[in-house]
Amino acid sequence: SEDPLQTWNGPYSEKMRTLLDYYDIIISLIFARAVDSIDKASDAKHEKRVYNIWPDVLEAAVYMFKREHFQTNEGEYFPEIKAYPEKYYYKCSEDLIKWLVTLKNKGKQLFLLTGSHVDFASHTASNTIGPNWR
Repeated sequence: SEDPLQTWNGPYSEKMRTLLDYYDIIISLIFARAVDSIDKASDAKHEKRVYNIWPDVLEAAVYMFKREHFQTNEGEYFPEIKAYPEKYYYKCSEDLIKWLVTLKNKGKQLFLLTGSHVDFASHTASNTIGPNWR
């Protein structure tokens, strides 16, 4: 099987970290706050700053977004989204839904393209497009 982190692990990974999609956006904030925390602690003690936080941030991200956790309600990310979808999703406008129905009625083939696992994608589509999204 292909390494899911292949894009992150090239020669540039020694110098920078690529944030690939909306899931990754939060990682930049977490990483920045970890750096700020180290800076604050180091300044208070007048110590040299050592930044070896990426392995921990990566391990946390892999755990948090593990696709099995949607079904098993493990962790805090997926259970929170499932319990309170109104906090995390915007409903599509009626105009967009009408346009999609018009396209379908004209014989156009519509499909949902996502990198998410089918159960999470279905949950997301149901909460944004509506229960009849299929």
